[in-house]
Amino acid sequence: MAISQSILCFITFTCFMHITKPSNLNTDQLLQGHEFTTSDRLISPTGWYTMSFFQYKGSEDFYLGIRKSAENSTNQNFWIANRDMPIHDPATFLIIDEFGNLKIISNRERNSSIMLYSSDAGREVNSNTTFNAILQDTGNLMFREMNQNGSLKRILWQSFDHLSHVLMMGMRLGFDRKTGQNWSITSRRSEKTYSSGSFTLGLEPKTKQLMIWWRGNIFWSSGQWSNGTFANLKSPLYQKDFEFDYYSDENETYVSYLASYIYLEPSGSIYGGISGASYSCVNNYFLSGCSMPSVPKCRDHDSLYRGSRNSYGVMSGTSFKFDESENLTSFDCWMKCLNNCSCEAYSYVNEDETGCEIWSRDSANFVATTNLTAGGRQIYFLVGRKKGKTKIWIISTIVGTIVLIILCFTCNKLRKKLKLKAEDRKKRTKLLSEIGGNTTIPIAYNERNEQKKNGKNSDDMHIFDFQTILEATANFSSTNKIGEGGFGPVYKGKLSSGQEVAIKRLSKSSGQGIFGLTESEERTNRIVGTFGYMSPEYAMMGVISTKIDVYSFGILLLEILSGKKNSTDYPFNLVFNAWKLWNEGEALNLMDSNMNGSYSPTQVLRYIHIGLLCTQDQARDRPTMLEVVSFLSNEITHLPQLTQPGFCVTGGMENRDVHYSCSIKETTNSLTSGR
Repeated sequence: MAISQSILCFITFTCFMHITKPSNLNTDQLLQGHEFTTSDRLISPTGWYTMSFFQYKGSEDFYLGIRKSAENSTNQNFWIANRDMPIHDPATFLIIDEFGNLKIISNRERNSSIMLYSSDAGREVNSNTTFNAILQDTGNLMFREMNQNGSLKRILWQSFDHLSHVLMMGMRLGFDRKTGQNWSITSRRSEKTYSSGSFTLGLEPKTKQLMIWWRGNIFWSSGQWSNGTFANLKSPLYQKDFEFDYYSDENETYVSYLASYIYLEPSGSIYGGISGASYSCVNNYFLSGCSMPSVPKCRDHDSLYRGSRNSYGVMSGTSFKFDESENLTSFDCWMKCLNNCSCEAYSYVNEDETGCEIWSRDSANFVATTNLTAGGRQIYFLVGRKKGKTKIWIISTIVGTIVLIILCFTCNKLRKKLKLKAEDRKKRTKLLSEIGGNTTIPIAYNERNEQKKNGKNSDDMHIFDFQTILEATANFSSTNKIGEGGFGPVYKGKLSSGQEVAIKRLSKSSGQGIFGLTESEERTNRIVGTFGYMSPEYAMMGVISTKIDVYSFGILLLEILSGKKNSTDYPFNLVFNAWKLWNEGEALNLMDSNMNGSYSPTQVLRYIHIGLLCTQDQARDRPTMLEVVSFLSNEITHLPQLTQPGFCVTGGMENRDVHYSCSIKETTNSLTSGR
């Protein structure tokens, strides 16, 4: 009985110790003294990002990485703490020790820890401060020193200052002159390992250009920063995917990334963005910014950039392996082959597709096969293109391009000519209908005689300019007035050809004519609509533009977010209130209180921003509905800066037909007929 009680007590104590053991599963913070093990997770407050230990593609090595929570693949980790120092022990953990050091420790090798942040060695830690690490909603792991009351004392270290191979939104490329900090990303050695490769993307200090370096040599440059982008990324193919913001002062110079992500591939190509665009200098040396590697005279550009790298087979014969094979990438091996005039083929050595082995022209014996055996390697052969075919291809391309340009230019001119002719005919028809009755406009005397001489009749009319009409009527002299109709007086006139004509001058009050209007803008004398949704230009001046519906949509969006109607039931109208809260940094207070915080603050702020963009003062500042749809569907799309909106407030609700006022930057008018 005593033994049973002892066993029961032991089991109870063991379970209690297991339950009370510190665990960081499903939390966003690592506290001082707690062990973050290979089974734990740090999850950002909104759940967007996750940090954990992982094993890559069946490897026994453990890495500590951060990824988007929705992407479960280990290949999606955009930050790796120990990419060049993998750990083989499953009993590995991350810890903040008693001295304020942030480090990764292996139980097997406790004396050889990986230090992420090291405090002053042996210093006494202030008892009034503590340390913690927090995973933010940006994906940034931040190591902080905290005061005793829980407030932040200082930031000691952050993962965004120690980048891996991926540039995420909010990360920087550049340098801090004061601290010596340099922000850059380095490619992986291959797609089968996270180890650092041979390419680096960063900001060059002297020229302030983005550059990709291969082993310290310039491989690609972005060109100078101008008009919101880099010179070699101005093409529409790249602007949306490679969107940056440039900043420079006396201490810092950097560019921050504004789109989704940029992945620096092992080959030196950059890939990513919204649509997954790729910018590669490999076999595309003609692209802007690409720098051709230096090769011996025995190689030409065709063998350098047109090498066949898709042949499979088995290679036998004498080969040469390089001593530094562990650190060599496939691109490194390619360049070693190119710089050896006798090299005929090359391949990787290791299972992770690193290392380099080359075969010379004299010793190579390639046996082609369509099916590689297990463990077979891909063999790369340098095959130059036939120059004759190259010249024919280039000439054909140039000639075809010139012909296509000429055809496009001719078609465009013809289309414009037909369009102008149709518009001219439309104006003539409208002018005839406004003059009224069966009135016709005469053709000039000599023109009519010419038509009779050639036996042709024309239904075209001649349009006279206003100066000709003034001269014909003696500046609309009262002596030439012969009558007055419903839409204005009629004058007798005489053209320079001697032909007499009758000219009707339309009065302004007639409501006739097409003068003073444009196709995109009309003016009305009666304002019809709901006050809360009227754009300022329509409410004040009766101007109907293509942006009045955009303004109404912005009001509707703000109403959905706030749960309130844009009416006089409130001391301020909805747009004024939203603008006031936005400037005070309290825009989230506009949100419907019934939501009880069950929303993403970032998304709500973005939608309020879009609503205020739609309700801006000037119609030209508002986005089009096509742009609004893009803002709503693509959360990574950069939003423009806001300007002050126009505020419209009704004068009362007792009578629907009431006066109201609209204020646009302190300009006020009064109109009637609302509903």
